[in-house]
Amino acid sequence: MPAFTRRLAATCAAAGAVTLSAGAFALASAPSAHAAEINKDMSFGCNAYLGTGPSPYQVWYKPGAPGAGADNQAPFPVSISATAPDAIYAGQSYSTSIAAKVSIPAGLSNATRELLQGKSIAGTSTATVIGVVNGTEKQTITGKLNIPSTPVPTAKDSQIVTTATGSASGLSAKTSGELVISAPGFTAQTVVTKADGSTSDVFLDCSAQGSDVVGTLTVLPAQTTSPTTTPTSTPTTTKPTTTPTGTGTTTPTGTGTTTPTGTGTTTPTGTGTGTTTATGTGTTTATGTETATGPDTTTGPPIITDGGSDGTNANTSLIAGAGVAAAGVGVLAYGARRRLGSRRK
Repeated sequence: MPAFTRRLAATCAAAGAVTLSAGAFALASAPSAHAAEINKDMSFGCNAYLGTGPSPYQVWYKPGAPGAGADNQAPFPVSISATAPDAIYAGQSYSTSIAAKVSIPAGLSNATRELLQGKSIAGTSTATVIGVVNGTEKQTITGKLNIPSTPVPTAKDSQIVTTATGSASGLSAKTSGELVISAPGFTAQTVVTKADGSTSDVFLDCSAQGSDVVGTLTVLPAQTTSPTTTPTSTPTTTKPTTTPTGTGTTTPTGTGTTTPTGTGTTTPTGTGTGTTTATGTGTTTATGTETATGPDTTTGPPIITDGGSDGTNANTSLIAGAGVAAAGVGVLAYGARRRLGSRRK
């Protein structure tokens, strides 16, 4: 491939590389998007390859690399704008929006316009960002940036200027101290588009020229957050009210029966001796006048006057009482007959 053509391809690649590099710097220097704005100018050298096959043709070189000529090794200036937090605390992670303005050298812009017949350039890039705390704690993150479609100016020697935008997150430090952020390099896949819509792929592998440090931040000790206590309301306790479900009434389960412990003995009143022995429960009352000359003993059921007896016992007592009365009458009649007989004699 002629040197001029190689320079053209390199020019296209360089444009994409510059944009990517800017994004890498912004990612490293702006871990958050709070207050302060950071602006940084850097320079990157790139190896540019035309095509994406297994053996792409190199068309641009890093400054001072073997094979580089005076017209194919110019560096890519990059201006970075990003925001950084007023304070960074250990253990916290930050994110930021970034913007990188890339100016492609005039020689590469001419090659893109004349040899590749490019009308626009666009692409994507992947940047490597390294953060080191106190010289020992190292963290590496990767940022993704988009290079928007940018028109290629038609005027000779005019530069192609692109602005890459994106965001980065995950930059943090475990301990307090000094956090040094660096952007050692990036890769980019750029596409140059012709008027007829056909494209040329240009791959770039870039590294920082000189120091790769893009910023230094101070990490403060981790913040101590006092736990938030939510007032607890004392629950209101209402004593339970028990309503009786009924009126308790105690009903005896049996009927008390009083049984005399002794045997009532009834002695008839009259002339004669008569003994009535009543065996049972209750009170036996014998009423009448009895005249007897001999030992007459009348034995019969007692008359029970206990109001607590049941119907059967009451009937039995009445019958027994009647029997006693009849016996008494019989005795009296017998006595009367004997007296009359004695008088007749």
